[in-house]
Amino acid sequence: MKYYLIVKDFFKLYKLPCFSGIFLGCSFIPFPFFAWFFAFVPLWLFLYRQNSLKKILVACFLTQFISTFIGFNWIVYTVYVFAQMNWFFSFLILVLFCCFANSYILISGWIWFLLSKKNSIFSIKLILFPVLFSLFHSLIPTLFPWNMGYPWLWGGLWGMQTAELWGFRFLNTLFYIFNLLFLIVFYHIRKKSLDKNYQPAKSYFQKVKQKVSSYYLDSIALKALASAIFLFLFLNLLGLYLKQRLPEPDQKLKVIVVQHNLSALNKVSEHRIFFNLQRLTYRSLKTAFQEKKDLKSLKDIDLIVWPEGAYPYPLKKSNQTHSPMKDLIKKIKIPIVTGGTSITSEGQIQNSVFLFDREALLLKPIYSKIKLLIFGEYFPLIDKFPILRKLFPYFFSSMIPGKVLQAQELEGVLYAWPICYEILFDKLTRTFANQKAQVFVNFTIDSWYGFWQQPYQHLTMSFARAIELRRPLIRSTNTGFSGVILANGDIESISPLNKAWYALYEIPYYKKPLQTLFMSWGYFINEIFLSFLALFIAFLKFRKHFEISRTN
Repeated sequence: MKYYLIVKDFFKLYKLPCFSGIFLGCSFIPFPFFAWFFAFVPLWLFLYRQNSLKKILVACFLTQFISTFIGFNWIVYTVYVFAQMNWFFSFLILVLFCCFANSYILISGWIWFLLSKKNSIFSIKLILFPVLFSLFHSLIPTLFPWNMGYPWLWGGLWGMQTAELWGFRFLNTLFYIFNLLFLIVFYHIRKKSLDKNYQPAKSYFQKVKQKVSSYYLDSIALKALASAIFLFLFLNLLGLYLKQRLPEPDQKLKVIVVQHNLSALNKVSEHRIFFNLQRLTYRSLKTAFQEKKDLKSLKDIDLIVWPEGAYPYPLKKSNQTHSPMKDLIKKIKIPIVTGGTSITSEGQIQNSVFLFDREALLLKPIYSKIKLLIFGEYFPLIDKFPILRKLFPYFFSSMIPGKVLQAQELEGVLYAWPICYEILFDKLTRTFANQKAQVFVNFTIDSWYGFWQQPYQHLTMSFARAIELRRPLIRSTNTGFSGVILANGDIESISPLNKAWYALYEIPYYKKPLQTLFMSWGYFINEIFLSFLALFIAFLKFRKHFEISRTN
């Protein structure tokens, strides 16, 4: 009973941070969009009312832990299937991950406390919230570069189209601005005095109705609420305008995407994997001609896309062709691009993209993945400490990153080949776009992550790049989701999860790709905006100091 009361008192004290953790976790994809606007409000209200650093750190940690547990609980499945640990240890790894992931919340709360101690000005304390939380969200590295701008795309809101101006990184900052406005709303809610004819409610619903009706919004709260509504409408109307003003693409590609539905952990022979891909490719061609989508011959199809790691035969970078692929392409006469493993002249392994033309020649240069996934494609210090191989027997050897970020041309079309989670790094894809890449193709293995949250999260985050750069993006995975998003943000048909699948797409694109604002100085709008907020805080501080000096 004693411990029960201790736990009860603890959660009674920290109920607001716990609510923030739940609201924030439920703002992650694939949850609905509803809590996005006020997820941090309970935590910020709690922080504002506290004078104890210890309580502030505990509150921030609770929000961080709960939100990560809800939004990224798929980690337990990944550890179970990839690291081959039992469910108990996999769950412990998830708990450990929740303790450190999204640590920007803990750090932001700590810095806010230190700065707010020296500032008694109400407006400065409030503005510090979005400035610090947004700043540290972007500065502190994470395993997966997530931000809170992506729910705009997941929710299908027109505001996502504004990413061509400032990217989803600025929509992430606007998430904190919306939370600031709703914080002001909640802070300025006033309670009405009791009516003379007040009668106690009899039912639960009457009690709730009475409690809600006993509050009203003062003028400041109404202004903050009106500002939030105006900002939301403005972003969506601006996004709609940006989409409608796009010129019609002047070129078109016919591309077949193949999803072979072989898990990365399946112990299948190289011959069987290639046979499966070959069979699905023949079937996709047969289906395409049955549907008669303006196909007069096989030459009308510009490209066939296979997923990351789909080509089962490791290739040396000096190779000009490879016999299994040569036999297939000789029959169909269609270029094929696929993910696979390449071997350097020094015998090192790389995660690469192989592009075979209509003559089955392997085109150079071969692009190799630059941003490798820690614990997935390389294990830190495993070569220096052999004992790590015994502790983690699933990990055989580390890959080495590629060195050159280069778009590749095929039959007059310039392609960019970001591999797997490289597509999440807007700086990398922006570099591809500034090389005049016309079409993006993303190759991914998502079978490590199960079928619950991660495939939806990864799909949405990948598709975001198409809107920022106004280039179509083709996504090919081994088990789903595969699909296409056009330059205007329209999403074409998406594959099912964990099923063999293929589809023919007619993809419009620009011969001379558009130069979006995000590709130039718009990339830094997020930093410019935060700098203006910081200057505004300094101005408020200086004005207050000047008024005090003048009074004295």
